[in-house]
Amino acid sequence: MTPKQSRTIQHALDRLYGTKSWMSMDVETVRRLDFQKILAREFQVRPDNGRMLLTDSGLSHFKSLVSTIDAANLFGARADYSDVWTACKNVLQELIQHDQQPETADEFVQLVREQVQGSIRQRGFVVSMYGVQLTGLDTFEVGRFSLVRPSEKVLEDQGILDRRGSLPTLMDQMGRQQLWFLGTVEGTERVARREFFDHARLTAGLFAILAASSYEGGAEAFRIGAVVSPEEARTPVSVYLSWASGEDGLGFGRQMRKGQDYEVTSSFATESEPVAGYCRLRDILQKKHRTPLEAAVVRAVFWFADAHRDSSEVMRLVKYWSCIEGFFSAGEDITRSVSIGTAAVLTFGPLGMISKDEYLETRARLVALYGKRSRAVHRAMHDHVDSTDLQNLSQWVAWLLLSMAEMTESYTDSKHILAHSFSLDQELDRDSHGNS
Repeated sequence: MTPKQSRTIQHALDRLYGTKSWMSMDVETVRRLDFQKILAREFQVRPDNGRMLLTDSGLSHFKSLVSTIDAANLFGARADYSDVWTACKNVLQELIQHDQQPETADEFVQLVREQVQGSIRQRGFVVSMYGVQLTGLDTFEVGRFSLVRPSEKVLEDQGILDRRGSLPTLMDQMGRQQLWFLGTVEGTERVARREFFDHARLTAGLFAILAASSYEGGAEAFRIGAVVSPEEARTPVSVYLSWASGEDGLGFGRQMRKGQDYEVTSSFATESEPVAGYCRLRDILQKKHRTPLEAAVVRAVFWFADAHRDSSEVMRLVKYWSCIEGFFSAGEDITRSVSIGTAAVLTFGPLGMISKDEYLETRARLVALYGKRSRAVHRAMHDHVDSTDLQNLSQWVAWLLLSMAEMTESYTDSKHILAHSFSLDQELDRDSHGNS
């Protein structure tokens, strides 16, 4: 806590203990304010459950108090602004109810710290994951998380008891044919849940990249995701109703979930590096502190995970390009930078997935594909993307991400990679002109 932050907190506290920060919670005031404003301003400030409302100035001082403590980053990434808000409100209510006022800002901050720390703990979570199957094994360790077959024993091994007997129903709702993604995260309930869900999404993206890098059709044959929101598919089959003009019978049909499952085999689990770049990419996704290049890799994995599941072909194309733009969208000629950067890494990067003889052709193909992205974004075109475009681009992006993950060992940002790519491109252009 800096001296300036302490002064800001002390100033806010002094004002919050003044009469101008409060107003009575009478009928007229309640009618004038909407429900959300009342929730933000309402404090229980008397032992007899008496309630008061913060005035506009009082609310401003309280927000200053909360934001200053939150900005001090006392809890790392284990608590968020909402947690600090709740703790500040509880502490302030308790003090006012007992007619107490902290002598210093540090005293108040310590009370808030103790309350937030009491909510920070290791929290376990399980979500279902679709589009992945385990073959020849029941558990696959993904760094500090696990992919497991659904089983009551999984929770028993974690020391969790199903006292209400609700687990069988919950397993049915989650889909017994889908795997469980399991792990623990430290934090308040809200922060830990959000971080775990983020890891689940990123892990689904990791498997999608592995699948796209290994199959000729890229990611087009796969739909891999973690069920972390109501919008995500929960079962592999959906039912729809139908009828036809001139008929009075109601029909129905079943739609199977798109995409095949990506197999994680026992040999995959026992190999030290089952797919080139996998281990480095996995570790980057689970790091707390990242270099700019590693952060760009994580952002790209998020967009890849979202892209390969999108039902719209043109949106898949746009989102795949977002993965690349996070690395190479530099200068005025974005088409040039993204095509050269991608082609150079695929050709001369650690994986060497494109031969030197294919470089110019690959670069030209990338230029054409980026042109399709531009026509979608800037001219609202939506029917100009075909399956070959997506097969090519998704596999190239998957190879690029695995390559960039490996290159984080030597680089901390992508601008030096792009500069080197431009140099290599000029050399190849000179060679091609000399041979023509």
